[in-house]
Amino acid sequence: MPVMNIMIGVQASGKSSFVNSYLAESNTVSLDIVKTRYKEKFLLEELVNKREDIVVDNTNPTKKEREKYIKLAKENGYSIVGYYLKSSIKECLTRNRNREDSQRVPDLGVLGTYARLEIPELSEGYDKLYYVYIKDNGFVVEEWGD
Repeated sequence: MPVMNIMIGVQASGKSSFVNSYLAESNTVSLDIVKTRYKEKFLLEELVNKREDIVVDNTNPTKKEREKYIKLAKENGYSIVGYYLKSSIKECLTRNRNREDSQRVPDLGVLGTYARLEIPELSEGYDKLYYVYIKDNGFVVEEWGD
């Protein structure tokens, strides 16, 4: 069964670094790369039609924003795995400020995403959900607990 991995977390929480370290074998779909929702939708449909494993590497802060990916995955027989990257807003702002200029997000953008962030729940439709955080420059991955 193919897998759709959905990343959840504010900018500079470590999502893309986690993807590169743990999910590199999956096809990554990211608005940072494709730039438009139209291109994102086209790429997702193409990968789903090929039954490829997918990582949706966006902030996905709200249940509503995650819902479209979960619906697409369920309709096409995918297993759905969510990864919630937890970081304090202070840590995210610090990491963001240390990024290269081309990768940096305005502080207001990070703060705005943080304000909208809704903690994911298994009831959204995930088959598995993980809590991920950075510790000692590495990632800790824990099973989701209610």
